Amino acid sequence: EMCIRDRYQRRVHGEERIDSLVQLASEGKTQLETYTYKYVANTTFDPERSDRQWLYQTCTQVGWFQTAYRDPKMATRSHRVDLTYYKGLCQAAFGANIWPDIENTNNQFGATLLRATNLIMTNGIEDPWQWASEKQSHGSMIAMVIRCEGCAHCIDIVNPKPDDSIRLVFARLRIVHNFMRWFK
Repeated sequence: EMCIRDRYQRRVHGEERIDSLVQLASEGKTQLETYTYKYVANTTFDPERSDRQWLYQTCTQVGWFQTAYRDPKMATRSHRVDLTYYKGLCQAAFGANIWPDIENTNNQFGATLLRATNLIMTNGIEDPWQWASEKQSHGSMIAMVIRCEGCAHCIDIVNPKPDDSIRLVFARLRIVHNFMRWFK
């Protein structure tokens, strides 16, 4: 599957943008409810959701907020999705005036020279976040890019399916092997 942004960009010609986004959402490619304050403030455990955990890490440590593209003609997000929006979202979700201390996070974890052991960083070849991740292993930190069609963000932690790519199966086995080695 193509990234939603790519599909959106290809459809925009001759169509209204909002109609294109509604069509993508109706195809089940995105869940609009996940962008609401009410959704992220929900503390009910659901093994199918990791949005709240990721938002907490973003609000307190990394600050990787996805704001609107600077050229409104190319933006897939509203210009209202800015840092002010995310400050409100963090406060609504966690009930506190929290904001990431990126300098502290970089000092604690080594910024681009990660100081970590027994860490696995996986990226699908179609993962837009791979550019913010490690892609080279060093020490006991293992980095891998899973090269297969449809290998997007978090593909390695999705429940396995019989038709998974052999490269994806191999990556999962490598992850399990390392966990078992580390926890001996």
